[in-house]
Amino acid sequence: MKLSKTLFLVFLLAGLLTYYFWTGKSSQNAGAGPASVKLLSLAPGNFITALEIENEISKERMTLVREEGGWRLESPVNDPAENFLVEGMASALTMSQTARRFTVEDEQWKEFGFDEARFRIGIETKDLPQRRTLLLGGVSPVSRMVYARWEG
Repeated sequence: MKLSKTLFLVFLLAGLLTYYFWTGKSSQNAGAGPASVKLLSLAPGNFITALEIENEISKERMTLVREEGGWRLESPVNDPAENFLVEGMASALTMSQTARRFTVEDEQWKEFGFDEARFRIGIETKDLPQRRTLLLGGVSPVSRMVYARWEG
């Protein structure tokens, strides 16, 4: 795998882990506030089978698919992927919790950075092979968290 693709995966993993630990810390500090909800809740035995990560700024796209021997990078090249990095991203997605949930009118999504989402993460699971897309928007000005929402 090219160094630039490996670094891209490392930085994305670091971002997701930062999001996970920051929201975990924030929810612990919140005390008796509303219960946190997992960003991606999977039933026991269900797991992520494919990830498609698109950087909306650079227009780079990476597709990763789980096979019996581990993860495979299918796009932009077809090559074995670094299993440790991809499993870390998958774990960060399934362990991350939302800090706060709210409803927004369609025209207001722009305020949260979703008019030009930084990343689009397509996710397929064993039990739900239809791709769902998670959008990562802007950074919250008061809590240094990233706005995230499911497309649709």
